[in-house]
Amino acid sequence: MTAPSPLPTDAPPLLDAPLPVLGAVPSRWEPPDDGSVTLHVGDPLPANRVYLSTPPEEIGTLFSSGSNLDSEKGADGQMLKRVGAAAGGFLLGALLVWVFGAKLRLWGFTDAPLVALVIGGVIGAITGFFTSKPKYETTYVGEKGVASFEYGGRDKSVGKSAVFCFDRAETLHTEMTRNYTNGAYTGTSYAFNWHDAAGRPVHKLTGAFNNKDGNPPPDDRYWFGVAAENAWSYGRLQTLRERLAAGETVSFPVKGKGAVGISLRGLTIEISGKKDTVPLDELGDFGINNGEVTIARRDAKKGFLGMGADGIYKFPYSGLGNARLFLNLLSAASHREA
Repeated sequence: MTAPSPLPTDAPPLLDAPLPVLGAVPSRWEPPDDGSVTLHVGDPLPANRVYLSTPPEEIGTLFSSGSNLDSEKGADGQMLKRVGAAAGGFLLGALLVWVFGAKLRLWGFTDAPLVALVIGGVIGAITGFFTSKPKYETTYVGEKGVASFEYGGRDKSVGKSAVFCFDRAETLHTEMTRNYTNGAYTGTSYAFNWHDAAGRPVHKLTGAFNNKDGNPPPDDRYWFGVAAENAWSYGRLQTLRERLAAGETVSFPVKGKGAVGISLRGLTIEISGKKDTVPLDELGDFGINNGEVTIARRDAKKGFLGMGADGIYKFPYSGLGNARLFLNLLSAASHREA
């Protein structure tokens, strides 16, 4: 886990008037020329993107943005792919009717009624056409929150929209799961879940991608969640450092297990009803391993296959509230890199 990179401090100019582009979809925002706003992954913004809305003032200084709508193609640019999906669905639907009808002995293997094949093909075509509809979205990450705007069609350029201000939440839980079926990789799912002080969910960013070798492409929505986590953590880190310097203990909840506190004296670990303290001068390695936060004393014993281990503390990364903040603050307290 690496600390967030330095973020820009100047908000970009916003345009009130839409910019005409191909088709009926106007771009309502023009990125600043100074490069102060980047893609969520950190790369420079492409020049040919259409933004469905201006960044809301509520999210503060803008750090990054994203859009998967290309001005050279317009919102109808993938219509050919959808027609191809419909054609494929028609053939698949007709084939399924023919094969299963023959197996059920509703007809001979070569004399399936034409009307049955057509009905099966039409159902397949409709399914293929509508399930292949692309989701066009504009997203923004700012100092105070995030926003997303989904394309709603020619008559309504913005359909669904969501603006989330960080001050509504108290904790952020993040998780990523590599999924396998019968030993074969089937995709990676992720979730960024914000909760208020009472533990109630207030906002979430979820999705999945398919790349068994690592991270998704730069345009993937996953990076929207990563940028949101960066901004959330960056905005709170200085405040927590000041509390730490003032002698306070900063507590981080562990879902269903307890809490971990950081102070200049060391760590206070209360997990599953057991309480322990680790002075900073006795703190050994710490980090993330196989989805778990691992903290070890300098004199920790690993044991054999986990048996006989002593001085090692583990809990799920996804269960630790504000996990990135925890690692950054522990690094600051112990004068190390996370």
